[in-house]
Amino acid sequence: MIRKNTNEKDARKKESNERHNLNEIESKLKVLQTQISGISASSISSVSGAWPVGSVFLSIVSTDPATLLGFGTWERVAEGQFLVGLDSGDADFDTAEETGGAKTVDSSHLHACAPTGATADQQFSGAAIGAGVSSAATKQHVHDVTIPPFNTASGGSETLSIVPPYFVVYIWKRIA
Repeated sequence: MIRKNTNEKDARKKESNERHNLNEIESKLKVLQTQISGISASSISSVSGAWPVGSVFLSIVSTDPATLLGFGTWERVAEGQFLVGLDSGDADFDTAEETGGAKTVDSSHLHACAPTGATADQQFSGAAIGAGVSSAATKQHVHDVTIPPFNTASGGSETLSIVPPYFVVYIWKRIA
């Protein structure tokens, strides 16, 4: 009987110690959670300052930056467009968020070229001496060239791509 009482006492003492240990662990866990929450809040505040409203976020994944960073409202912008640095000296690039340009150019634009005063086939003559020749008298020769006037319109009839090499990314703008 004494042994049974001792075993019961030991079991109750062990159970009491385990409850105490669990309470201590729970208390420490709550403190740790509070500390982590404080770190997260200050980290988010610090990181959100790196992307203020109006800033741009580039990524090769389609995930909204609000999900990736944990803050802000973002919208996709400049889809299918290139980014160009602002140049206050160039009217085409002097305003943020300005757009323009085209991916192709029509090559059928007309232009006329003609040598000055040319109205019919012109013939030009000249003399040349080959490079490294020691005696001009024995190696001189003449070329006759006929150049018709370019006074008619010329140009292609195709559309030309003017897209430079590119690397595609998702472009997001923070709006709130």
